[in-house]
Amino acid sequence: KWTDDFKATGLAARGWVVLSFDLDEGKLRTYLCDSHNQGGVWNSIALLIMDVYEHAYFIDYATGRKAYIEAFMKLIDWEAVNRIAEKFKLAAYRNFGS
Repeated sequence: KWTDDFKATGLAARGWVVLSFDLDEGKLRTYLCDSHNQGGVWNSIALLIMDVYEHAYFIDYATGRKAYIEAFMKLIDWEAVNRIAEKFKLAAYRNFGS
């Protein structure tokens, strides 16, 4: 299930988790970008990015990264994500939505 994968990636990462549309494959992908100078994603359009560096959650959640990720998932504005997909006409690519 995508949500389980996205959350697990967030628990494993030190940097960001990116839901991106791969323009070559015509598919959604979850990427782990673990540090500032690693994990570049090429020929993709980022649709959703979750920051899992400590500065993103420590004040509100202390060491509770899992609780932060659960809260993040509940607050995703899927209409905004869909607007990005529509802006870049991602539905025209093969496999999108399948």
